[in-house]
Amino acid sequence: MGFRYTGIRVRDMDRSIDFYTRLLGMRVTFRFKIKETGGRIAVLKSPRGSQRLELNWYPPVGLHRRFRHGDELANALGAVRALKAEAYRNVADTEKAYNTNLLHVLELDSLLNAAELVLVGALARQESRGAHTRLDFPKRDDVNWLKHTIAHRTADGPRLSFVPVTITKHQPVERKY
Repeated sequence: MGFRYTGIRVRDMDRSIDFYTRLLGMRVTFRFKIKETGGRIAVLKSPRGSQRLELNWYPPVGLHRRFRHGDELANALGAVRALKAEAYRNVADTEKAYNTNLLHVLELDSLLNAAELVLVGALARQESRGAHTRLDFPKRDDVNWLKHTIAHRTADGPRLSFVPVTITKHQPVERKY
């Protein structure tokens, strides 16, 4: 069986399951709790099809958050890697044309790879700079971190290297709001 993303994010898992079972005649075939995030996933089936419900499966330290902490970043990285392991690499649909299942698998793989890269880079950068504000490293550190982060793809996951910033005309200064 391949990975088919048909999930719906829900706010209240029990109420949603009640709706699908009582009103649509579906039955729960699979429940899963993600330790890293506290999220829940339920799969319901009926003779007409299946539905996947998701409650807070995404990491609690969303990549959109302004203030981050190293522990939350590490937990989020674990959750993303767990999702990558859960997402199957095979495609059940063998259609050569209009294979939307293949498209979904490729999109999911790309999104999870990008999330992993951002989280690995954010964990490595032990300072606060611009939109990357870490509560465990509240100060900007130009001595150690005035450099560009380069991510390399390896079989074991992202590997980071760093290139110094070339300063031409204006010296970098800390922003004061």
